[in-house]
Amino acid sequence: MSHFHIKTPFGLRPVSEFSYGGEVRPPLAPDAPDEEAIAHLWLRANVAGVQKERWFHSSGTRRWYTIVRDTRTNLVLAQPGEEYTEGAA
Repeated sequence: MSHFHIKTPFGLRPVSEFSYGGEVRPPLAPDAPDEEAIAHLWLRANVAGVQKERWFHSSGTRRWYTIVRDTRTNLVLAQPGEEYTEGAA
């Protein structure tokens, strides 16, 4: 895995301190059918490109962070708290 850093309240930390939590997806409707709930829980888009993701700082703050990353290059396009505008990179 290429190395990149994620911003925490204590500065940039290497991705090796984090656990991947998956892509950010819209919440599931409470009345969603079972098939949709199963797909929402287990099936990921696994895009080759720009994706909003959650990372858990397991070796540090023990907090979740949301970043926008290009999965092809591991370039972080938006750090926690930053807005990402498509085409801005």
